Amino acid sequence: RSTLFPYTTLFRSRYQVSSPLRKEQIRWLINLPTGFPDYIASLRSKSRQIIRQSLRKFEVGEGCSFSVISEEYQIDEFLSIGEAISRNTYQWQVGQRLESDTATRNEYIRLARSGKLRCYILRIGGKPCAFARGSLVGGVYHYETPGFLTEYAKWSPGTVLLMLTIKDLIEVAKCQFFDFGTGGDDVGYKAKFGNISLPARTLLISRRVALRPTLIFLAQQALIGLKNIADRVLGKGQIRRRIRRASRG
Repeated sequence: RSTLFPYTTLFRSRYQVSSPLRKEQIRWLINLPTGFPDYIASLRSKSRQIIRQSLRKFEVGEGCSFSVISEEYQIDEFLSIGEAISRNTYQWQVGQRLESDTATRNEYIRLARSGKLRCYILRIGGKPCAFARGSLVGGVYHYETPGFLTEYAKWSPGTVLLMLTIKDLIEVAKCQFFDFGTGGDDVGYKAKFGNISLPARTLLISRRVALRPTLIFLAQQALIGLKNIADRVLGKGQIRRRIRRASRG
């Protein structure tokens, strides 16, 4: 973004440049050390305490297990379990779903055959409650939207699964970087567990004379304006947090 974005001003007389997002995002990564204990030690004291307690509880829990999915024969079961979980998460409603369809299956088969597939399932009491998915390419793990069942929240399945995923990537896969992908900010879990941050911006570039892109551009600007007004009204207080929790179910 830092090298490309300034140059968009050179052709704005012929093209309109916009972003579907109101704010500049942060892309978070983890520069993985050679040992998992070293990664845990790099985190803040409160985070270390929460992680150790959560992992300890998981390790002694009955029927608790962590599975790595990297082979072709594991794909059908993973997608079946993953979709069942994904359907019960708020992400399903906003387009970040995991579906057991032909397109996804074919893509996962391709990744497995090339040695790049790396997905995970967490079970508590013998029942699948969380999944993580991604691909390992050139020493970089590309992390996609995970999912977990909220009825297992007391087990901190999201944190446990993320930590066990990182542990596997360090100790087994010998991964160098963990890429959280787009959509980060400076307060969420990506900021808490990441140690490299890069500014990121999504740009939409279209000809000014084209009607459809122009209408999309105007609609985006109107939506952004409404969101900005909502931000000023709600602020960052308790009401905003309650609305977010309600929307996620």
